[in-house]
Order: sequence, then structure tokens, then C-alpha cells
Amino acid sequence: MLLMLMLTVTALSLSVPDASSGQTHLRQQSFAESSQISDIRAYREPTPTPTPPDAGLIAACAEAVEELRAARQLLASQGKQIALQADLLALERQISDRLKNIRTLDAAEKDALRDAIAAKDSAIKTLKKNQMTLLKKVKYLVYGAAAGVVIYAVTRK
Repeated sequence: MLLMLMLTVTALSLSVPDASSGQTHLRQQSFAESSQISDIRAYREPTPTPTPPDAGLIAACAEAVEELRAARQLLASQGKQIALQADLLALERQISDRLKNIRTLDAAEKDALRDAIAAKDSAIKTLKKNQMTLLKKVKYLVYGAAAGVVIYAVTRK
């Protein structure tokens, strides 16, 4: 594509007359003409004026320029898209890492809750074991009365 554009520009520059030099193409006299001795006048053919470039060539150059502009715009937009995709990927990684942390915290919280429930159950069993029931109260009352009777009998003798 670039090679085609360079060839086109080169062809155009060769076919367009050199307007920047400011020289006009005048008919030049040959040596025979400038000679005063000779009777024969020889004329050198004037340099033909360059023909305008072909309309098809100009259209092809215009298409190449438009295609080049479109390609540059496409490359610029692709660069922006790549940058946005990189930002999106970084954001997705951040979200994934935070989700893993949340899952880890959830598992840790679940373990902590299980340990708390097990400790509660253990405490309840201990309290129930040491809890004063009616039967235990009666039993202690009987033991106390028996001890009082024994003490009274011992002290009275």
C-alpha cells in the first residue's frame, strides 16, 4: 500500500513540470543557428509540454490517500480499544481478588460461628449437669437432716 502510494507520488512528480524553478521553456538555438557563418538554420524542436496526468491515476491516488486516512483512524481507535480492554481486565482481576477474599472471609466466619455454637453447647451441658434440680434439693435436704440427727444424737449422749 505504501509502496503503491510512493510510486504514484513519484509518477506525478515526474509528469508535472517544474513550476518552482520559475524557468520557462524557451526554444533554444542550436550551434548551427548561433553560428554566423552558416547559411543553414537548424532549429531544435522545442521540449514538448508535459501532458496532464491521467484522470484514472489521480482517482487512484485520491483513493489511496483516503484509504491511508481510514487506516490511521482505525489504528488510533484500535489503540484506544486496547487501552480500554487493559483497564477492563485490571478491573476484572480486582473484582475476582475481592470475591476470593469475601469467600475466604465467609468460610472463616462460618468456622468461627461453628466454634461459637460448639462452645455454647458445651456450656449448656455443663450448666445442666451442675443445675440444681428438685430431686437434688430433696437429696441434699435429706442428707442435712440425717447429719443433724447424728450430730444431735452424738452431742446428747
